[in-house]
Amino acid sequence: MRSFKDLFNSLVTRAVAASAVGLAGCGADTSGFTAPACGTSGLALTGIMPAESVTYAELRRRMKNDTSPATLVSSTGTKCGGAPDMAACTAAFDALVESGSFYETCFQVCEQFTLKTTQGATVRLVDTKETWRAFLGPIDTEQEAALLAWSEGYSVACGQDKARGAVKKTAGGFEVIGTKGSTCGPNTALKQYRLEVKPDGTLKQLAEVVLEYGNPNCAIGRRPEGLCPDEGRADSDVGAFLAAVAHLEAASVPAFLRLGRELEALGAPRHLREAAVQAVSEEVVHAGLMWEAARRYGANPTTPHVAPAPQRDAFAL
Repeated sequence: MRSFKDLFNSLVTRAVAASAVGLAGCGADTSGFTAPACGTSGLALTGIMPAESVTYAELRRRMKNDTSPATLVSSTGTKCGGAPDMAACTAAFDALVESGSFYETCFQVCEQFTLKTTQGATVRLVDTKETWRAFLGPIDTEQEAALLAWSEGYSVACGQDKARGAVKKTAGGFEVIGTKGSTCGPNTALKQYRLEVKPDGTLKQLAEVVLEYGNPNCAIGRRPEGLCPDEGRADSDVGAFLAAVAHLEAASVPAFLRLGRELEALGAPRHLREAAVQAVSEEVVHAGLMWEAARRYGANPTTPHVAPAPQRDAFAL
């Protein structure tokens, strides 16, 4: 008859083996896939064969409704290469007004993407989905397949775990691995998608699986008990975001004041009470900085109102 120890060891061994198989099987099989090339802060433009020959292409990112200059994501080629008048070509390139975008993504704030190109002295702006698709033309490289999937709303990581970003050539086109979702908050999850990309740009989902379930206790910030809703106004998405941050930074001041009073009432060690006082002064500085930033973007942050709350006992605290 087997002893309890033998039975226990057998169960543990099987459980470990089963877990290893389960982990190995999570998500798509990335055998034969490669990670796409990275640019400065996203997918690179290297390794593409656009429909129209260009001497230079520059992928750019900017925050929606923001007047600040766009930032560089990736570039390839030589700006104004072959132009008879380099200075005039560069001036025309810089003067292109980026009012639209071929792709927009939002998480807390919205980001918009455009493409600028040169071919000799000709400068061009790609700022609609139609012109972006026309620029790519037939999808004939792995990097183009990754860029197309990204511009259709899938996050395609580069230079990282291939479970979150990878591509390979197939007999009928390409396959791309990308993700959607997040892991912060209730009912959230990061999902992996295996996509088929045809040479004509047709995109089809082949498989979907949850890579990671979200943490229900995760939050961008924890609001103080009794905080009334923010009723501030803003003229732009950026201003609204900064005003909300300013409102929450200011709301943390009474929250730490309350904490300090409660620590003192409970006879907490001196270093904890002093830390609460230090936190109050730091949050005052944070609130002031964000207040000024919000006003620069046309927002009008509101002074937070935190309703009085009873003193917490040691267990609640």
